[in-house]
Amino acid sequence: MYMNYLKIFTLSTAFFMLATTCFSGAGTTALPYLTSPAGARAIGLSGATGGLVDGAYSLFSNPAGLALMENGEGSFSHQIGIAQVSTEIISLAYPIPKKATIGLGILYRGQPDIDNVPGEPAIQVNDLVIHLAGAGKMNKEFNIGGNIKYIQSTLGEYSASAFAVDFGTQYTVAKTMHFGLAIQNLGTGIKYLSYSAVLPTTLKASWATNQSLGNQHTLAAGIDLNYGLGDAIFSANTGAEYTFAQLASIRLGYAIGQESLDSISTGVGIRYAISGLVYRLDYAFAPKLWNGFAQSEAEHTITLSVGF
Repeated sequence: MYMNYLKIFTLSTAFFMLATTCFSGAGTTALPYLTSPAGARAIGLSGATGGLVDGAYSLFSNPAGLALMENGEGSFSHQIGIAQVSTEIISLAYPIPKKATIGLGILYRGQPDIDNVPGEPAIQVNDLVIHLAGAGKMNKEFNIGGNIKYIQSTLGEYSASAFAVDFGTQYTVAKTMHFGLAIQNLGTGIKYLSYSAVLPTTLKASWATNQSLGNQHTLAAGIDLNYGLGDAIFSANTGAEYTFAQLASIRLGYAIGQESLDSISTGVGIRYAISGLVYRLDYAFAPKLWNGFAQSEAEHTITLSVGF
C-alpha cells in the first residue's frame, strides 16, 4: 500500500515537472500579491509554510495542509504594507470526520485613492480574491488538496476578473518530516481594456520538520522552493519557529532570490485555550529596505484565530 502512495506522489512530481515544461517562459505576470504569504505566522516565516500545518491559512500556501487539521478554525488577518496598501483576509476551515476538510478564504486588498485630473473623482484601486478549498487524507502519510479561486481587480471605473486553481500534495515521513508539492494560480489571464497579462503561476516544492525538544520546547522549520512559470524566476523561502509549552512562539524567516526589501521577516505568537476554544494571536514584522538602510518602511500584520 505504501508503494501505491509513493507512486501517486511520484506521479504528482511528474505532473508538476510537465507543467513547468508547458507553461514556463520569460514574460510579465500580473497580480504578484497572489504569491505573497497570507497571515502573520506565514509572513513571520517568510512564507515557508508549504510543508507546515498552518490551520485555515494552509489553503493560501498548499491546500493539502488542510487535511492535517484536527479541528475547525476561523481567522482574520489585517496587514498594513508599504505605501499604505492594506490587506484583510478572512479564512475558515472545517474537517468533516473521516471525509475531507473544506475551506473558504476571502482576501481584500486596497490602497488610498489615487488623485485624478482636476475636476474628476479620485481613482479607487482594490482587489478581491475568493477561495473555495477542499483536502483529504489518502492515508496517514499522504494527503491532497486543491482550491478554486475567483479574482477581481478594480482600477477606477474599470475592472477585470480571472479564475484560477491551486493543487497540492503532502507526504509525511515518521510523523515529523513533511514534503510538499503545489502548483498555484494556474488559470486564465487577466485583461484591462486592451492590456492583458498572465497570472503568476508558481510551482512550489516544500520540506518541513517538527521536532520536540523535551516536554516544553518545540522547533519547526521549513524551506519552500518556488519557480514562477510565467516569468521564469526562481526564489526560496526559509523559516524557523520556536514554541514554548504550546503557549508562545517566536519566528524568523528569510527569502532568497527576491529583492532585498522582501528578504527578512520576524514574528511572535501566543496561544491560549479556554472553554473548549483555542485562541491564537500572531504578529509579523517585515522591514522593507532600499539602498541598504538609507530608506525603509515596514509591513505589520496581525492575525486572530479561533479553533473550535
